[in-house]
Amino acid sequence: MRPLFTLALLALALNLGCAKPEPTPEEAAARFLATVRAGQARQVWGMLTASSQADLTARYQALQAAQGAQEKPGEAPSPVDVLRSFGLNALGSARNPVVASPLGDHVVVRLTGARGSTDLHLLREQGGWKVDLMRSLTPVATATVTPPAPQE
Repeated sequence: MRPLFTLALLALALNLGCAKPEPTPEEAAARFLATVRAGQARQVWGMLTASSQADLTARYQALQAAQGAQEKPGEAPSPVDVLRSFGLNALGSARNPVVASPLGDHVVVRLTGARGSTDLHLLREQGGWKVDLMRSLTPVATATVTPPAPQE
């Protein structure tokens, strides 16, 4: 009985020792950018938070409706179609991912590149780090045009 118990403990120890450690936020951010650059839309989709997926899907459906596309009842758009419709690209060569916020269930990873730096928000979801894309995107400033004053 004793050898069987020892063997069971050894097997458990080996199994626990072989388990992959959870990636750090920096590793998750670097893998996300590499996956975007590789154009692997289905894998990118799996790296997004549930709220980012829902927001992107809603925006995609609104865009399709505005373009007059007929929505098929009960049929969800494919993640590949959603991401491709927005032309998600990783511009430049972001390097040196560094956590720029206190560690917790929400972290900000700062990426630095030739054109400056940007922040990528990550949330702990389903036992791993997921990218909160909607919170990470920086809105482009819109120009305000002031009409000329009327001539008298």
